[in-house]
Amino acid sequence: MPHEVAMTFSSSNLFLFIPRYKLFLHRNFKGNEISYIEENIWASYRWTEKLILSENRLTELHKDSFEGLLSLEYLDLSCNKIQSIERRTFESLPFLKFVNLGCNLITEVNFGTFQAWHGLPFLHQIVLNHNPLTTVEVSYLFKLPALKYLDMGSTQVQLMTVENILMLTLSLEKLFIPTEHQQQEVKSPQGGLLLMATSLAEGYVQTSQCHMQEKHVQEAK
Repeated sequence: MPHEVAMTFSSSNLFLFIPRYKLFLHRNFKGNEISYIEENIWASYRWTEKLILSENRLTELHKDSFEGLLSLEYLDLSCNKIQSIERRTFESLPFLKFVNLGCNLITEVNFGTFQAWHGLPFLHQIVLNHNPLTTVEVSYLFKLPALKYLDMGSTQVQLMTVENILMLTLSLEKLFIPTEHQQQEVKSPQGGLLLMATSLAEGYVQTSQCHMQEKHVQEAK
């Protein structure tokens, strides 16, 4: 009979028993009432590439929240109650390509949120939509070398923040912004005018399942 591994996620007596021989690359813990991620909980899952923790009760993320997930590329944290993200939270994920933080309670992205000694060289898609987000202070976000897709739709970010993103994030191809800025104009680094709703390449995004919504961005003329 195979040995079993007990994973305690929260203080609410939630235990998941997973046979040791089922070392899948994808882990789905959606809707499990998880409120806390204990230290070293992922030690046996270093080969996991996709982790879904959406629709739980997480309120904060720490720098050791994902320690041990060395191979992780896809992280879905949407539809929790996340309010704070500690500095260097994603440093333990050097191969991260996609992170969904949509539909949470995040009001600001602080300095160091995306800070990592390796610079998160593969992170190309970040979703922050459906948050009461007003401030994006982190310079490391603007320096992500592979960032091509950033969704800040249905947030409260200011036009100046949008301008800074367009000016400083030169690799960006798709940007989704709050509706109230869609008719504003801003100069690109090349001196041209970019219309906010149509500033970048044609694209489509579907938000997290708790806020199903369609957006269309047309190619800039």
